Amino acid sequence: LGSLAVVSDYTVKPEILARGFVPLVTERGTIRVSQSRKENYEAALRFIKETASRGQTVLSVPEDTSLYFLSGTNCPIRMCSFTPGIISPGKMMNEVIQEIDRKQVDYLLWSNRTFVEFGVPIFGVNFDRPLGDYLKSRYRPVPSLMPRVRHYWEWSATVWERIPGGESR
Repeated sequence: LGSLAVVSDYTVKPEILARGFVPLVTERGTIRVSQSRKENYEAALRFIKETASRGQTVLSVPEDTSLYFLSGTNCPIRMCSFTPGIISPGKMMNEVIQEIDRKQVDYLLWSNRTFVEFGVPIFGVNFDRPLGDYLKSRYRPVPSLMPRVRHYWEWSATVWERIPGGESR
């Protein structure tokens, strides 16, 4: 009976937690997500695909690498995730910044993902600050393509476009 209880806990609990989830259908498959994530992911995927069709690139920061897979596009640079501790300070950080500059990434899709589990919640502020400063000096936010979220913990992202010619905001 104890073994059955353990097994049922592992199989029933995820179903209970995902009770209000809806299908997000893509060319790559279907996943179940919250309604707000579905709406925002659909907007993000649409933006990435439209941008790619014009020969432009989108870098997703700080992570959300599933957007590349679900949109059928590739990350424009070698580094596709910017979670705490991934980029070493110094040489590696400089190489990432140089690659973004060299590849002339057209847009950023900057999500509200936080990393409280690492103790450094905000990308570009609490960790990877030189990269955050670089991105903020070369890109500017544009009016949101994403539907508004009702709660701060719901996933959303802001589109940032490259500032023509440079460094001023």
